[in-house]
Amino acid sequence: MITPIETANEIANDIKELKILYRDLESFAIRKANGLGNYRKAIQEESLKLKSDGMSISLIKDVARGNCYKQAIERDLSASLYQIQNTKIDIKKACMNGVQSINRGLIHCEKQGYQS
Repeated sequence: MITPIETANEIANDIKELKILYRDLESFAIRKANGLGNYRKAIQEESLKLKSDGMSISLIKDVARGNCYKQAIERDLSASLYQIQNTKIDIKKACMNGVQSINRGLIHCEKQGYQS
């Protein structure tokens, strides 16, 4: 049978892991913001270049997007990594809630005198 001390240790380890996940989330958020900013900047620069080259206004937007595909990939990748990190945090919190519930149940059982 798992003891309350063991579950308390598991909760403490989970808290450490959660702190790391939150710390890493900040770097993913910065990468996400930079990816979006770099994409928008690249689109603007490419649009101005295409306009100065005499391209039809109706085509500039689509051509600029196509020419900035690498920045679009980085933007989408960084947004996905940010979302994945958030999901990891949610999963860790759910697991911690489960362990805490088990711990409460074990403590209750001990108080009632139940043994395995």
